[in-house]
Amino acid sequence: MGRLSGRAVGGNRQHRPHLPLVPLGVDGARLAALADRPAVRAALREELGIGPDDVLVLWVGRLSFFEKAFPQPMFRAVEEAARSSGKRIHFALAGWFPGADADRRRYEQAARAYAPSVPVHFLDGGDRDRVGSLWAAADVFLSLIDNVQETFGITPIEAMAAGLPEVVSDWDGYRYTVRDGEDGFLIPTLIGPAGRFGESIAIRHALQMESYQSYVGMVAHSTAVHVGRAAAALAELARSPGLRRRMGAAGRARVRETFDWAVVAGQVNALVDELAAIRATAETAPAGRAPNPVGGDPYRAFAGFATGVLSPQTGLTVRPGVGTHDLERARRVDLDTAYSFWRASPDECTHWRASPDECTQILELIADGAAGTVKAVLDRFPEPQRFRIERAVLLMAKLGMLDWLPAEG
Repeated sequence: MGRLSGRAVGGNRQHRPHLPLVPLGVDGARLAALADRPAVRAALREELGIGPDDVLVLWVGRLSFFEKAFPQPMFRAVEEAARSSGKRIHFALAGWFPGADADRRRYEQAARAYAPSVPVHFLDGGDRDRVGSLWAAADVFLSLIDNVQETFGITPIEAMAAGLPEVVSDWDGYRYTVRDGEDGFLIPTLIGPAGRFGESIAIRHALQMESYQSYVGMVAHSTAVHVGRAAAALAELARSPGLRRRMGAAGRARVRETFDWAVVAGQVNALVDELAAIRATAETAPAGRAPNPVGGDPYRAFAGFATGVLSPQTGLTVRPGVGTHDLERARRVDLDTAYSFWRASPDECTHWRASPDECTQILELIADGAAGTVKAVLDRFPEPQRFRIERAVLLMAKLGMLDWLPAEG
């Protein structure tokens, strides 16, 4: 008996997507040549007041808290790394501010608040010669991305080609490009759970009440990168020139093998040929309506970007040295209080941000051992308050006040 076709019995063929992974590429040899210039390294370090034994940490990219990364975790991490390593650390951010002087003032304010003892240099990332000199002058590359808009990230690959070890977020494409413990360190990230807050963000964006920049920026504002692990990685690299050299060499080898344009172009050509062959023999796919990628809850859609998702079982501890002074500082830093205009939903006036008293209560409950998980914290508050208490926990984790990971052995 012959087989019946799907059409004969009223069925439809399942068209599975063809999703090969082809990365972006860089000119590895050009970047290596830019980095391997001792005279340029010495000249720029002298210009910036960086001593021969000092460590220069480098960020390259847009200086946009709503499109790339909130900088407070990076500022706090370099400050803690300088203190624990005993090394003089400088932090250079090469980029440009989409919000011009207003954004620059916000970044400078955050740097003073979170990295008071670290010299922070803001440099023009649009100046190609300047960036080329920074590849030569830098010792470590830092990028603690927290934004769902960052799906790949070319600057970590450029940094590897320049021979720099990496300290980057364990985040979507970054975890594909950077190998933890080989080319650098992947720092754990924590995104909020799906539900009421994410639905509110999606609705407000769909109704054009808020821009796309506000949409991605608000999600980033309640996404945490582990400050303690970042500081520990930076301190380890600061103390060990040998480790920096080994990881830098491993990164360069990875670029030659995987991300150099000669390799990537070959993969692109092979994919084009493969798809042409498939298309020549394929049936015409039925027309369909593509879903809106930002039409649903972003915390559900982008949960896979982060290392983990906040849950009732997530354990919480107060990081060493943290106290109510951290909360007071956060109230004075504009980037910490960003998006305070958001409401619980478009049709109600419940404010999502926890009050100062509620934040203090959260900190004291965890510090005293009265609440060691997210659920235990939430159970201490009436139901109407829990919505914003959960947001406060995420923000306090983001700003390096709370730890959600067990201590490393």
